[in-house]
Amino acid sequence: MGFLGSFFGGIASGIGKICSGISSAVTGAIGAISSLASKAVTSFLGTIAGKATGFLKVVSGIMTGPLGPILAPIVVDLLVKLVVKVISKIAEENEVVEKNERPEEIGYRMEEADKHEDWKRRDEFKSFKEYYAYLKEQIPAEEIDRIHLQKNFGAYCVLGMQAEVQALEEKIGLRIPKASLVEIGRSAMEFKEVQAFIRAFEAAGYTNLNISEYLKGTLPAGELERITVAVLDALKFYFPEKTERDLLTRLNEMRRASEDDKVLLAVYKEDLQKEYGEQLQEASQSGELPKDTEKILAEVDFKAPENSKIEAAK
Repeated sequence: MGFLGSFFGGIASGIGKICSGISSAVTGAIGAISSLASKAVTSFLGTIAGKATGFLKVVSGIMTGPLGPILAPIVVDLLVKLVVKVISKIAEENEVVEKNERPEEIGYRMEEADKHEDWKRRDEFKSFKEYYAYLKEQIPAEEIDRIHLQKNFGAYCVLGMQAEVQALEEKIGLRIPKASLVEIGRSAMEFKEVQAFIRAFEAAGYTNLNISEYLKGTLPAGELERITVAVLDALKFYFPEKTERDLLTRLNEMRRASEDDKVLLAVYKEDLQKEYGEQLQEASQSGELPKDTEKILAEVDFKAPENSKIEAAK
């Protein structure tokens, strides 16, 4: 199967061109959203754009890690797509947006709205859902510049996703840090797993969704065990068919993915091979990939080690 285009846009052939294109597109998206944050007329768009820029900067850091310049950009591409998809699903389930809203259209409409001083602002509405309904009236689907939207697809997706995050924060009363968004992607979490973390941190009385601190084991003394119990209870609610052993194993998989970029690679190994298998094979044969890439792809797994932090806490 040939390469048909990445989340961040562009057509390329060959693994080097694909990765170079994704890297350039991520850099371009960061620049575009950062510029929007500095030039935004409304504080609402400026805040959203600033947070979206921060998220992309953290994610792009993976490109300089052990995954290297070849595989890292592809993993970044897959990771961001997953985070956008999961957050959009959670936003729907929590009714902060209508069903089947497209994050790229949310981002597009928000940018366009900022250009019109005579339009109503976000703070004139009780909820983001009501505000966005207004924006859809101002910019009906048929009036969207689809060429411009597609050209800036990745930036608009991340911008729209971050607006959904803020709407969720307002609804559930928990701040969702960019580090937690990155963890959702590193572990390729299902939306029910994220819902379980939200339920657990709410029950524990937190004001921040500290998924990253939990998985990295940097919570204050005694909190790891308390949060583990709360997370397990929440996971049992969303996954009643799974045993506690299954759930502990999954939590430890998440912890490993949080700490180890090679495990992160394992998380997306199937997608890498499915979407880029032909290019990876050609690159391997031509010597374009590092010598140990095939070994990593073949051997690295997503299994939880014995005597893990989370297992011990339980």
